Amino acid sequence: MKTSSYALLGALAPFASAFPAAMYEMVKRDPSLYERGEEFAKLLEARQAGADAATALFEPVNTFNAAAQFVDVSAGSGHEYVAPSSTDLRGPCPGLNAMANHNFLPHDGWATITQLVDATNSVVGMGLSLGLFLSAYGAAIDGSGLAWSIGGVPSVAQAGLLPGGNGISNSHNKYESDASPTRPDLYESGNDDECVASQFQQLIDASPGSVTIDSLTEFRSQRFDTQIANNPYFFNGPITGIPPS
Repeated sequence: MKTSSYALLGALAPFASAFPAAMYEMVKRDPSLYERGEEFAKLLEARQAGADAATALFEPVNTFNAAAQFVDVSAGSGHEYVAPSSTDLRGPCPGLNAMANHNFLPHDGWATITQLVDATNSVVGMGLSLGLFLSAYGAAIDGSGLAWSIGGVPSVAQAGLLPGGNGISNSHNKYESDASPTRPDLYESGNDDECVASQFQQLIDASPGSVTIDSLTEFRSQRFDTQIANNPYFFNGPITGIPPS
């Protein structure tokens, strides 16, 4: 997919107050950006209506098709597994880590918005609208504005002289949020990256047969209530928590 930077940032117009001032100027030059953002805001409203309503965000393939959804990582495909080096960026998202290890994303873990949208769509079938929002939001809030780290602060060799941000790691209450299904709250446990095996088991136990959108939504609701009761610093803003962390 080839998408202009205007179109990429257009989906974020309703949230411009959270981003660099340059985004205001983009909207002034091209009012259609706000219209695109309004369309995506309606999808976010549908997400709040419940798990089943959220399917509008995914532009989904509703049935599994092994042939159509096959991802080739065999020898000679160009996507063979290559272990990350000590300087490659990796973070708490196993999916993004795997995409970088298999060269669907740049192996160093520093990727542009377009690269992130293309990889999440082609590898795991994420809807282009959702991939666009999450990638552009991450790049704007904790990246360079056009690119983003999948884990940690990039080096000058990776990001050049652009500000790199923290990427997905340690972006507390910006991208990463309290009440994760599988990870602790930062101010309750001192970290927000390490998977808590007992929480992961609770998610499995709450999802007979397999984890579904409905079971995940129900479990996230339980986690939300638990953290409100136990974490005096609990916070969940209007944008934080959108990624299924």
